[in-house]
Amino acid sequence: MKRNNPLNRDKKAKLNILIAKVGDLPEQACPGQTVSGVSAAPIRPESAAARKLVATALHSFLGRTPAPGELAGEMRAEGGKPYYPAFPDFHYNISHSGSYAVCAYCTQPVGIDLQKIPEDPHRILLIAKRFFSSEEQEALRELQGKNEPEAMCRLFCRYWTARESYIKLTGRGLAEPFENFRPDLEKGVILVLKKGGGDQCPAGSEKESGSGIPASDPEGTAETFYLSEYPAPGGYCLTVCSTVPLQYELA
Repeated sequence: MKRNNPLNRDKKAKLNILIAKVGDLPEQACPGQTVSGVSAAPIRPESAAARKLVATALHSFLGRTPAPGELAGEMRAEGGKPYYPAFPDFHYNISHSGSYAVCAYCTQPVGIDLQKIPEDPHRILLIAKRFFSSEEQEALRELQGKNEPEAMCRLFCRYWTARESYIKLTGRGLAEPFENFRPDLEKGVILVLKKGGGDQCPAGSEKESGSGIPASDPEGTAETFYLSEYPAPGGYCLTVCSTVPLQYELA
């Protein structure tokens, strides 16, 4: 992935999000297609709905109905992230959870994650203990101490979708350990901890020089990833991660 220049923070890319309830999309919305390198297999309804949204997104992007052959041209990068070599400016990502599927598309790389908010406070604390920072765990325990289980589960889901959207943006999957990065929901960034030389500087942190470049990285080589939370169906969280700030349009 290309490193983005922190000086370009004022530039925004137009983001479109398609949301559909599984089973609500017509069959003709997604002509028959296969993904290169992946053998044919039964597709679950939620996955099929997400694929239909990709076809709809590509139709909107091209300004015409994509041919079946064009849809069949989808490839997967090394980490498994899908892309269309024939349309290098068409960046997209899909997610599905529960009864809904979503597709984000943009002229810049994006990752999207939709999750149904869990309902078991005890279980989420166990998961948080394994994957979340001590500060995040403390924030969850504080809500538990206030006897606010719904708020606690929602906060957990916000943390989780932020991480998943970053993993899906980079395409690194589980090869990217969760301890290497963490979301800052207030600032709307993913903090990527730089390894080596004892220097662990979160990219996108507020410790910057007057030029907008992190002070510990004077050459401006640090990667900055942006988090954006968007309206989701009731009981769900929806987060997008991007390499540049986004201008959102709900399609």
